[in-house]
Amino acid sequence: QVGTLNSTTADLKSIMDETSTTIDSINSKAATAGDLIDELYDLDAVSEKTVSQQERMKAIVSQLNSMYPDLGLAIDGTTGKLSKGKQEVKNYVEQAKKLALLEAYTSGAKLAFEKLADAEKVVYEAKKEQQKGLETLTTAYHQYYEALENAPTDVQTGQKLLTEEVQKAQLAYDTARDSQLALNKAVHEAEGAIADCNEECEYYVQMQDELSTSTEESTESTEESTAATEEHTAALQEESSALQANAAEMAARTAQLASDITTAVAKIGEEVTAWDDLYEATKDSIEGQL
Repeated sequence: QVGTLNSTTADLKSIMDETSTTIDSINSKAATAGDLIDELYDLDAVSEKTVSQQERMKAIVSQLNSMYPDLGLAIDGTTGKLSKGKQEVKNYVEQAKKLALLEAYTSGAKLAFEKLADAEKVVYEAKKEQQKGLETLTTAYHQYYEALENAPTDVQTGQKLLTEEVQKAQLAYDTARDSQLALNKAVHEAEGAIADCNEECEYYVQMQDELSTSTEESTESTEESTAATEEHTAALQEESSALQANAAEMAARTAQLASDITTAVAKIGEEVTAWDDLYEATKDSIEGQL
């Protein structure tokens, strides 16, 4: 159960990290393109270009077309002028960035929501294991205490002897305690990852909504927008709407689950801590008599 919880926590963190990395990459790419565009059109404004400047312009055009294959930027072989205006190229890059971000947020939200549903099931099952572990820990503690009480007393010192039975009972208790503490830790970390992922998903959905609106407005104002681009944007917007509905449902489920288990978790933590303290105090007392 601990391994499953740790795997779930790692999966949730991986989705968030990968989405963040993708978004950073998209923004970095657009920023690099912006710098290249500025340099390109500064060179284009030079009336008498050197061979080096001409070659640099060709290199930048090639790089921009490589970064954005549908850009279609070219240098006229006769006039040496660029086939598109600076603002047109900048608008294209900005539109491409928005579409890429929209797709990244949509994909990230979809993966996160799917994994969140699985994570909630895993944590729910772990809560039941916590209750069973609590019962095992209770039994082990009482068996240890009983073995200690029934242990013979050293006739010379008057102290209890740590018989084999006592040592076995102590080992059983230590094992049950360590297992319970490991499970509690794994559950706590999984719940933290779920909370973080839910928060990220809310942000993803918010960004989807903003980018969908912005992309739609940009598409309507751009005369050269293609039918394929509009269809792709519409599909992403439709998926974004579905994910927003999913987000609301997931938030409600998460809140209900949290409400059901919070009291039980708090009680488990308090009892385990109390038993652990009592065990340590008893152990110290016995060892002090030896």
